[in-house]
Amino acid sequence: MKIEENKEMEAARVAGKEVHITLAKGSPVRGVPLAFVGGIWHIRVEQGDRQRIETVHQESIEEVQELPITVEVTCNKCGRVAMAVENEYAARNGGLENYRKCVGCGGSYKNFRLAKAGDCPDGCTISGILHFDD
Repeated sequence: MKIEENKEMEAARVAGKEVHITLAKGSPVRGVPLAFVGGIWHIRVEQGDRQRIETVHQESIEEVQELPITVEVTCNKCGRVAMAVENEYAARNGGLENYRKCVGCGGSYKNFRLAKAGDCPDGCTISGILHFDD
């Protein structure tokens, strides 16, 4: 979505949501908008256990995509860990049907629980699934 104003960024900032920003020139920026001062966005960017503030000029922004707030969940049937996604995200990214079943065992998204420490080893690639509360 092209933006003329800063509505999407402001909404993400107020909600504390992460965004992916495509710039006219340079590398994209992914982080949480903190403030908008004098035509410049201040974005908190996390890199591992470190954080930094990136500044982005409003006129250099081509597109802003709000990223869903995600949470890790574990299948009660097979133990596979997935990222729970919101219905809106699933609908825009392949359709709800692609997110209703566990990739490991085919079980329903409703048979998941919040993941606990140790459920998913570091470095694993995990798929998305609808959040069990949806």
